[in-house]
Amino acid sequence: MSRARPRTRLDVLLEHALGALEQRVERATLDLGVEFHALEAGVGEHASDPPDQYGLWPVSRRRR
Repeated sequence: MSRARPRTRLDVLLEHALGALEQRVERATLDLGVEFHALEAGVGEHASDPPDQYGLWPVSRRRR
């Protein structure tokens, strides 16, 4: 049986960075889902704007 190599400081830093990145992606995905459903329902800051020539609704450009 081979033994697993010991965890290094770099391993720990990479795990933390990956965890933070996963959280940001999850939050962004949820935000996009909320905006999509709001546009689909016709609510939100751009609700009065009509779809463009391709039938797409405007997307919020608010900074968070």
